[in-house]
Amino acid sequence: MLSTFDSADSATSLFGSVFSALAEDRIFSDALRRSGTTLRFIHTNPECRFFISGDGVVTGGEVPEYATLTFTMSSDTAHALWSGQLSFPAGITSGKIRIFGKVSKVLEVMPVLTPVLFLYPKAAAEAGIPVPSN
Repeated sequence: MLSTFDSADSATSLFGSVFSALAEDRIFSDALRRSGTTLRFIHTNPECRFFISGDGVVTGGEVPEYATLTFTMSSDTAHALWSGQLSFPAGITSGKIRIFGKVSKVLEVMPVLTPVLFLYPKAAAEAGIPVPSN
């Protein structure tokens, strides 16, 4: 099966831009600051890493090794997740998504990640990456 992304750069560019847009949302950034939560996403095939805090987004080699919550998944799984084709619970129970950190923090951060479900499909389509309709 071919990957949704033709390179690590294309995956990093798309996910970085989506999460940078989210980080500009005051509700999101304030929620992370208030709770002291940081997020690290590690995608594979192709590799893509990004770190999100109340101060913004860091991508690539500058991503810190520690975050309050770390999410690992393939880039294709991330595409399915954020385009609405895969739910977080289904991704977790199937083992496609692994989360490292406290469950209480996961429950705290999930509601503020919801806007990605609206931001990602549009950004993916603009980047020429097909997004199946729901």
